[in-house]
Parts: sequence; C-alpha cells; structure tokens
Amino acid sequence: MIFKAILVCLLLANCHEIVADTDPISTSTSFEHKVTLMSDFDLEWTAGAGYIIFKLRAKTTGWVGLGIHKPGVTRGMRGADIVMAGVYDDGTNYIFDTIGIGNTRPKLDQSQDVTLLSADEKDGYTTVLFRRTLSGNGDDDVAITPGMVGVLFAYDVSADPQTVQQAKYHFRKRGIMSLDLLKKPFMPDTSMPVATVATAETESMGEELDHGDHDHGGEDGEGDSTDEEGEGEEDPVEGGGEVEEMELHVERSFTSGTGRMKIDWNITDGNITFEVSGQTRGWMGIGFSEVNGMTNADIIMFGYDDKGPYLYDAFATGNYVPIVEASQDVHLLSGMENGTHTTVKFTRYLEVSDQFDIKSIKTAGKLFFIYAMGIYDLVGGPSPVNYHFLNRGSVVTDLTHEDGSEDDIYYTGDDFDSNTLYGGQQYLDDDKTVLLKWGNDIASVNITLMAPTTGWIGFGLASKMNSMANSDIVMTGVRPNGEAYIVDTFAKRNGAPARDRSKDVELLSHSQTASHTTVTFRKKYLASEKSDRDITDGPMTIIWAYGPRDITNGIPKSGGYHGKNRGSASVQLVHPFLRSAFYPKSGKVVLDEKSEMILQWSVDFEMNIFYQLGALTNGWVGFGISPGKNMKQADMAMMGVRNGKSYVFDVWAGGNRVPRVDKSQDVEVLVSQETDERTIVFFKRSLKAKERKFDRMISEGPLNVIWAFGEKDVVNRPLRSNYHGPNKGFMEIQFIPKMDGNTEEDFSKLMF
Repeated sequence: MIFKAILVCLLLANCHEIVADTDPISTSTSFEHKVTLMSDFDLEWTAGAGYIIFKLRAKTTGWVGLGIHKPGVTRGMRGADIVMAGVYDDGTNYIFDTIGIGNTRPKLDQSQDVTLLSADEKDGYTTVLFRRTLSGNGDDDVAITPGMVGVLFAYDVSADPQTVQQAKYHFRKRGIMSLDLLKKPFMPDTSMPVATVATAETESMGEELDHGDHDHGGEDGEGDSTDEEGEGEEDPVEGGGEVEEMELHVERSFTSGTGRMKIDWNITDGNITFEVSGQTRGWMGIGFSEVNGMTNADIIMFGYDDKGPYLYDAFATGNYVPIVEASQDVHLLSGMENGTHTTVKFTRYLEVSDQFDIKSIKTAGKLFFIYAMGIYDLVGGPSPVNYHFLNRGSVVTDLTHEDGSEDDIYYTGDDFDSNTLYGGQQYLDDDKTVLLKWGNDIASVNITLMAPTTGWIGFGLASKMNSMANSDIVMTGVRPNGEAYIVDTFAKRNGAPARDRSKDVELLSHSQTASHTTVTFRKKYLASEKSDRDITDGPMTIIWAYGPRDITNGIPKSGGYHGKNRGSASVQLVHPFLRSAFYPKSGKVVLDEKSEMILQWSVDFEMNIFYQLGALTNGWVGFGISPGKNMKQADMAMMGVRNGKSYVFDVWAGGNRVPRVDKSQDVEVLVSQETDERTIVFFKRSLKAKERKFDRMISEGPLNVIWAFGEKDVVNRPLRSNYHGPNKGFMEIQFIPKMDGNTEEDFSKLMF
C-alpha cells in the first residue's frame, strides 16, 4: 500500500522547443529490446557505440519519465539519473535531465546531456525518443554499464507543467524494474532446431487484472534454451559422442480459483524465477511445504511500498507469523503497483544449502504451493497486522515438471474466499430505506450508508440509544456536480455537532441517483483524539440521520435539520476474530551490532512465543528474562548446534554465576543452522510460567532481557568453560504491548 510519493519526474522552468537531432539513428529506429512496464506503458531501447536510445510510450497527455540507478540500487529515487519529456498543448516538445534527491521532486542537472529525437501526442498516448551517452557527461549522471540495474518509470496522466513546482504527482503510475540495458539481443541459430517449451494453460485473470504482455525472460531476452549470443552448441548425437543431460527449462503458470492472483514461473540455468501478480496494494506471498499449510514452509513475502519493491525470505513452523531468515536466498528483480494491483518478480537457486529453505526444488517432487495476500504492506517484516484472513490458498504441483498441462496442478479447494473479511448489513429504519453495510480489515472498518436523500447523511458512534450526547459522528454526501464530501464531527449534546480538529475518516467511494445517496468511508478501530470513539468488538450503539441539503464549507448545520429522519441501532461492527489485530505481537531487535546478535519473535494463537536468535559464533547463544539488568533470578535458555544436531538447556541463575538446569525443560528448538561463522536457532516456549519458581511469564509491557554467547558448545550442562566473557548485554524489550492488568487472564484478550 503506498502512502508517499516515490517517483516524481519533473519539469523545470525555461522550457524550450527541441530541434530534432541529426543522429544517424532516425526516429524510425528498429529497437532491439522492448519491455511492457505497465499495461499502458512500454519501453524500447537500442544501445550503440557509446550511446543508447530510449523510446517511451504511455497512455497520457502529460509527462513521461525514466530513471536509471547505479548498480545494486533497486529502491527509491535518491541518486537516480532521471529524464522527463513530453509535448505541450501547443505542440512544442520538452525534455529535462535531472537527478533524484529523494522521494520528492528531483533537481535539474547542471549539464543537460540528453537529446530529444522526437515526441508526439496522439489518441491519448505520448511517445518520446531520446538519446544519451553511456558514460554520462557530469557528476549527476549515472553511467550505464553491463549487468542488471534498477530502472524507474512513471508518468502523469494529463499535466505538462512549466516549472518544477508545478509538476503534478504521478500517484500510482510508477514502478521500478531490474534490466540489463546493454545485453545483446537474442539471435536464434538457424542451423539447429529451437527447443519447444510447454506452457501451462490457465484461466483468464479477468478484466480486473491486466498483466500486459507477459514475455517470460522479458528484459533477459526471449528465454530460449540457446545461449545469449545465439551460438548453438554442437549436437552431441551428430558428433557421435555420449548424449548429455539437457538443461532443465520449464515455463509454467497458474491462476487462483477466484482469479485474484496469478503466478508465473520459469526454470533455466539452475534458477527458478517467479512473477506474481495480485489484486492488492499490500503484500503478497508464496511458499512451499510438504503439508497443506504453513508447517515448516519455505515462504517468500513481497510487495511494493513507498520506497519501491521489497522482499523477505522467511520460514514458518506453523500457522502463525513467519520469521524472516538471517540468510536471504531470494533475489528481487523488479516490481510495480498499478491502481489496485501489484506485480513483483524475483528469482532463487533451485538448490540451496540453507536449512530453513526447501533445499532442492529440483528433486523435491510434488509440493504444496501455498499463496496469500494482505491489504497492507510489510513494515520491517511480517507481523500479525499483516494477517491474510481468507485471502490465501494452495495447489499441489511439481514446480519443475515440464508437462505444462493443467492436470499437473491440483487445486486443493483451499482458495480465496469471495467474502474475504467479516462484514454485514442491516436496515436501520422500519421502512427499509436506510441501509448500513460494513466490512472489516485488519485495522479499520469500511462503512457504507445509503439513504433516500440528495442531501447529507450521517453515521455516529453513541454512548446511548436515541441520543447525540458524546457521539462521534461522520457527515457525508454528494454534491450536484458529483463531488463527494465528508466531515468528521463530535456532538456533546443534541444539536448541530462541531467539527473535529483532525479528520480521521477516509472517503472511499460514492454515488447518487435522483432520490438516493450512497457513500462508503473508512474509519480506524482506534481513536486518535479524545473526541473520537474506539470501534470495539462487541455490540455498539450507533445513531443515523439524513438531511435535506448538502453541507457547505464543512459546516454541519448548513445541511439543515434532519427532523424525523433519524434513529439508532445496536450493531456489532467488529467480529471477535479480529480483536487481536489491535495488539501487534511480533518484532525484531539488534541486541549487539558487532556480533550481529539479532532476536526476532512472534506470538501464535495458542499462547506460545517463537524466537529466532543468531550471533557470530560457533558455540552457544542464549538470552533470558530477568527482574533486573543481570543474571540474578533470571529465566534463561542456552542453545546451539553440536555435531550437526540442535541442543537447548532451560536454565535458572541465582546470580552472576554458572546457571543450573531446570528440572522441567520448557523450551523447544524447532530449527537450527550453523555456518562457518554464525549460529541461528529458532525455538519456542509458552507465554505462561510452567514452573512457579524457575520460570518467568512473558507478560505484557517492557521486560528486562539479558543476552550472551560463548565460543564453546554446551555439553550435558553449562560449565565454567562456557563462560561468555565480554559477549553479553542487556536490553529492555516489549514482546507484548501493555494492557490494563498484569495477570495471565489478560492474555486471553490477545488471542483469536
């Protein structure tokens, strides 16, 4: 979900008409490469000796922009070499060479080093051709070199500004993609037959999900099994030698049963590359597991936020929040967000050594291929706020199977539900003319109100039935010109309410006929100021009304008195299933930067807490909960990998000395991994204290956490030889937010 501007390619003042360049490459150049950046935005290019020519074509009568990052940079605008061009209403052309200074308006280069070859505007499309050198001519230019680079793109739907400050924001008409701009075009070898690649037949995504032209291999060429230069290898049969095993090459896809998510993948050169498109502006995810669910699932979560595409390589041992792996074995290639849809492309090796991953997709055979999406982007990694609800599904398939038939993909029936989130509807009056509809997401409720008026309509959260006293009220409507309005108000008593200082509601959609008005808006569960009311998970008293006129200038009383057109009702706007959404229960902290000691955690729905702890050591790692800042009366766990096997000791310390092993071992190691220099352990324990004397409850609010690691593994029990030395520390961490009390009964409020 995008909250801020990310790519604003802008004009500057003193624009001038451009005279077409006399370069031997004409405007009718046949371009070597073409990529569909968005469904209505194409990029073509050709590289020559020291120069490169780009062609942009987008469905706009405003500006179009293209930016190039230095190698290794794939997010944001800062440092990008950005070009913007277009056609003014009077037919004159313009082009600007700029440098990105952040996710805001770029600044004009001191040296303008791009040359506009042509530009025209026809049938609602703008097409521009421009030329630049590969090396660049100034400090603000980014040299184009061989290999993958981040390419930004954007356009504005209609405006051609005269100055930088007048440039209009592109909104969601932007993206970023990894391209090799200097890769030679694929030239088939006509002396040998081209291998046939089977492609899966899948149902259409429908009109709502437009992927443009899917060209697998896209920026990397045609995806043929011959090599990049088109040099065909000698036929081993013709040569009389032994027949070599052919390189695995698979191209497949499937669409979720409801058509809301489409997953394409191809396998070549030891890699598997995925392109996932979904009907969301939040995160998406895929995973592989030997069982139907998240148990021991190798999971990849990704999306497109205000900085560009992002991706997390994660692991789950059950149906709860995945933990981000220390070793990220998936490479992000590109991503974009267009309106209500997100598309992300990434790749990974078929075979990896990471214990948290499916080690060999090539030999795994049939797996459960799970997929899901959420309505919000991930912030720093997955958390319960990103719960997918019923937006998830699974199929069974062999990812490497070369038979692309649909028969090879078994739909389990566990697929996206058409009614993905809890909601309901209720007539509020006896004549059934006032209709209330609502639907929940993870942090807010979407409310639709329809009433028989062309004036204002109102909805409020009240303290008691049939009274406006201390009510949080929303007044909204549609003006005769089709423009919608919404006013956030509060009423201390019966009468015209007063406007809130801050507007905490968001208008989503509206419509109006000759007799009825319908408006949908979003309101968050948690109030942001005293005059607002929380939306709780039990029955709530709501009031409603509608008036004869529209509100003007945001003044509630300007819409006229509602008269008898008002009422109240008891409505449960939030299902109890959603209440844990109010309490985030996962996180990540760096305990020690030098040793790269990192602790991550998440809480499941059965009062367990899951930890991942890692540090630069081949010995033991440990942490504990203490009443103070040292080991005295601390409940601790010491764990590691010895001779390839995991171990854990649940221990108790009476002071700053060697801890004692508990009689009851209440910590369980789920997965562990040890490399030449790092140990990572994934383990769980109960939130409750199993032993009254030696265990400490993981309670809400800040806790004192001590941590340490040693160079030698623990054998049988901790000894003096396992002393951590200076490798220790303390940090205050809040695993669960503070609530009203401090008893175990409070935890029932945190669970679904």
